[in-house]
Amino acid sequence: MFDVSLLKNKKLVKDLKVVLKDFEPMVKDPRYLWSARKIRNFRLLPREAWANWLVCVVLRKIYGSDITFMDNDKDTSDGFIVDKDKRIIVPTEHVCALDIPKGKRLSSGEKRVIEAINLKINQGSEVMSTHIWRFLPE
Repeated sequence: MFDVSLLKNKKLVKDLKVVLKDFEPMVKDPRYLWSARKIRNFRLLPREAWANWLVCVVLRKIYGSDITFMDNDKDTSDGFIVDKDKRIIVPTEHVCALDIPKGKRLSSGEKRVIEAINLKINQGSEVMSTHIWRFLPE
């Protein structure tokens, strides 16, 4: 059962358009997406926040719902997708399969993504994306 205390110490993105302006330098210069530095005042890596933003925009278009995301105060997931209308929170878990020029040479296509998923699994990451948490009625 969802406990409201899970929201404590997490930052919810209220306006995806405003955040898009903040993301602009990261998207124009992909080195931000390669680095492992967290965003100032937010507990996600730039690539995690950008992926969550993209997922939210697609889900908003498909469902017509007020969907956004929030960070995580622990390293147990890559943030949360939040449907404010349906009062649902879904933890996310991402893999990185970027082609980094100075990085290790990776396979191409689907094989690259599958290798990234297997690497994440082998690292023992706590994948929480199989759970859906619902708000309790107010």
